[in-house]
Amino acid sequence: MFMNKGAIIVVVPILVVMSNLLAMPADADARRGADFFQTQRCVNCHAVKGSGAGKAPDLGRRLDRDYTPAGIAARMWSHAPVMWAAMGKENISVPQVTPDEAADLFAYFYAARYFERPGEAQRGKRFLEEKRCTECHSIAGVGGGGGPPVEKWESLAAPVVLIEHMWNHQTQMHNAMAARRIPWPLVSSQ
Repeated sequence: MFMNKGAIIVVVPILVVMSNLLAMPADADARRGADFFQTQRCVNCHAVKGSGAGKAPDLGRRLDRDYTPAGIAARMWSHAPVMWAAMGKENISVPQVTPDEAADLFAYFYAARYFERPGEAQRGKRFLEEKRCTECHSIAGVGGGGGPPVEKWESLAAPVVLIEHMWNHQTQMHNAMAARRIPWPLVSSQ
């Protein structure tokens, strides 16, 4: 595959930052990323959650349930030759992206997805009941026995924190479930 100098200038800093989410600078700023997205004329083709031209994929639309830094970097890498050709037709020069700008841009893409509307409460309640979570965790005072009530989970508004808590609590959950003969629940991305 032919790789031009513009490809290296744009893609490499973005790949470095995106593939190292945990090492992302603490001062990455989604607002600066949104500004960068505007000033570099990315909105001439791409929309984010409906805001922009929409000739190319909406970068705020859910592409799949595995929206990860590696996934975003892979999509950008694969899309780069098509993007450069379209930029050439629009007379848009390929921007030089610093690592800080790439971090801001990634923060913008991530924030566009991170603050999506929560899932359906009734479907979530059914899930907790079907997976027998309500044998330990009550919902609005109903059910439970030993585990903290769902409404007291401080992590409900932050999915990443919820996953962290579940992961760190898994040994305790596994032991409690084994004692009650509850099979380990299998969870899909839905």
